[in-house]
Amino acid sequence: MPEEDARGKSFETASPPKQRLLLVLHQLPVATDAAGGLVPTLQGAASALSDEYDVVWIGFPNPNVDPSNLWGKVRVEVKIAPRLHKEFYRFTSTVLWPVFHQKERQDFEPESFEPYREFTEQLADAVAAEYRPGDLIWVQDYHLILLPTALRERKKTARARIAYFLHIPFPIFEFYRKLPWKRLLLRGVLGADLIGLQTYDYAENLSIAVTRVLGIDTKSNQITFESRRVTISISPIGLHMGRVQEAVASDLVKTKIAEWGKWLENRQVIVGVDRMDAIKGIPQKLQAFERMLQDNPDLVGKVVLVQVAMPSREDVTENVRLRREVEEMVGRINSKYSKLGQATVHYRFAHLDFPKIVALFSIADVCLVMSLKDGLNLVSQEFVACQLENKGVLVLSEFAGAARCLAAAIRVNPWDVDHVAKAIKRSLEMGAEERADRHRSMYNYVVSHDAEYWGRKFLDMLVGLPMDERLGAEMVSEMVGTFARSKERVIFTSADSMAYMDTRLALESIAGEGVPVVVFDSQSSKELLASCGEFPKVLPVYLIAEYGCFWKPPDGAWDWFVEPTVPLRWLEEAKSVMKWFVKATPGSEYDQTRTCVLRWSWQASDPSYGEMQARELYMQLSEMTTQELAFTVQLSSENKTIDVVPQGHAAHAILKILKILDRPIDWALFVDVPSPPGFASDPSKNVYNCHVGDEIAPFTIHLESHAALHSFLIGLRPS
Repeated sequence: MPEEDARGKSFETASPPKQRLLLVLHQLPVATDAAGGLVPTLQGAASALSDEYDVVWIGFPNPNVDPSNLWGKVRVEVKIAPRLHKEFYRFTSTVLWPVFHQKERQDFEPESFEPYREFTEQLADAVAAEYRPGDLIWVQDYHLILLPTALRERKKTARARIAYFLHIPFPIFEFYRKLPWKRLLLRGVLGADLIGLQTYDYAENLSIAVTRVLGIDTKSNQITFESRRVTISISPIGLHMGRVQEAVASDLVKTKIAEWGKWLENRQVIVGVDRMDAIKGIPQKLQAFERMLQDNPDLVGKVVLVQVAMPSREDVTENVRLRREVEEMVGRINSKYSKLGQATVHYRFAHLDFPKIVALFSIADVCLVMSLKDGLNLVSQEFVACQLENKGVLVLSEFAGAARCLAAAIRVNPWDVDHVAKAIKRSLEMGAEERADRHRSMYNYVVSHDAEYWGRKFLDMLVGLPMDERLGAEMVSEMVGTFARSKERVIFTSADSMAYMDTRLALESIAGEGVPVVVFDSQSSKELLASCGEFPKVLPVYLIAEYGCFWKPPDGAWDWFVEPTVPLRWLEEAKSVMKWFVKATPGSEYDQTRTCVLRWSWQASDPSYGEMQARELYMQLSEMTTQELAFTVQLSSENKTIDVVPQGHAAHAILKILKILDRPIDWALFVDVPSPPGFASDPSKNVYNCHVGDEIAPFTIHLESHAALHSFLIGLRPS
């Protein structure tokens, strides 16, 4: 509604500006009508995200494309010499693509890397020039694997939130290790805060490469690189469902379905839609189809394979040879099994418009996807999305990433010709009820995990990552000011801080002003924590030990902080399992290191056997965890130990202390202590999470040393 300013003029209330999302590709996308592919998915994700973000596309504009055909309302066309882009693309096509798809390659040209690196540096300059504080940066695919660290090296984008998504597989180490630039490429991608991959296998391959090439240990989905935490996310991409649904409902598709239905003369239709690339397994598909006809001559004339081979990287010699091989195979099959006027294989080497592909998918009884190695494969999802009436069967290679998502597909090994041939026959004979059940399962997944879901989930994860902020002068001033203005304050600190006498004295001084100080140590026993020294009983200093199981009030003795039967019950359960593994693993032992903590170690065991047994023990103990048996299992391969510790009591203990204090807290500081629910770090609410040291931890503010913590605490005391 119009409002009036100070001069009496009316003006419209402006909406707050959206956060910007810089979507970076090596080449700006073109409006496309092709099947599968990355561009439609990115377009679907960007369209959905435009409600929350101003999306800016950044990349090199293909000089062979009319600028009016470039996609994206807001875009930055990076000016780079076309010749440099050509050399860059040659390196990605002939080096990165084959290795990442685990294809044998022995000849690496050292000079080919320099133009690839130079293109990346120029693109990084362009992104940094466009960047504004607060922007999110999302880098796409294997072409730009060096870009995240290149952005970190530029002052403007050094502290930006950067995500990177690898749409193709990350190879097993035996292939990746062949790259002469393996260290540089890994260091490049680890510049991102968040790395997305299609499957767990690819994430595991990346973690192994980081460990073996860079010597960096990885924990679960976390990698610590140059004092930064890098998170790995398994986020398979999805379809632009709006595009598919619009095409399915169009008159053009309905006309094509009717037209092709007459052309195919009521034969059962098997469809294949692939790029002409060796990884797509078109020869293996043709070989299996031929074997199926050979084993089942009664099906000749009753079934037809429609194979669309879309031109891809036609400047690559291997693809030229592949096309020749495929067309020779098609000719041989048709000469042996076709009847007069009825080809058994209808083959097209062309880019078909998307509506025609949709019509083809809609009438097919079976879709064959025989990828030898594929990041995901969206064609399989498009087939499922188009099968609203026919409920066709998907025969899917187990080497496609989509095989992890579409569990109701018939999964096959494309190298096993006999197995694939039998799977094709089974699909053709499958009953309507089973077809419908399989399709329903896959369709529900495809619809619920579309491009919009993928984009939102991945960006939400990026936004939710903890910021790595240093405690600068501005933040210090803010925290000191809010501390002075607040009335009900509390400080939670780890026992490590108390080991430094200056810090301890500063905390005692603050406690002397009536501010409660809670010393929290998850790992130490109550005896060890007490050995740090007694505090004057008049000071409001509370001690918590052993993951929140024990506490000591200012003027009292140590006591259980939870119902003792809870931890003691799971201790006995875990202890019985550990005893069995001690007997089964020579050189291993277990110990109850604290009242509520068990440890199994295999330092004196055979390294390989001990590691194997440790993983088995870890799995058994993890499976025992229930709501009643609430404990966490911690495995350390470096220390060769497994610890079983209480779970959930720490946050409960902190909340219990706050309840005991019985005051409306309006200022809280957590130093190396995770804040409980309701106390997430938020400076606007005077809640601060702080970590001391250079290593990465999930806290908002970082202090470089305990000396820095001491200086900060001194600043909190009244002058």
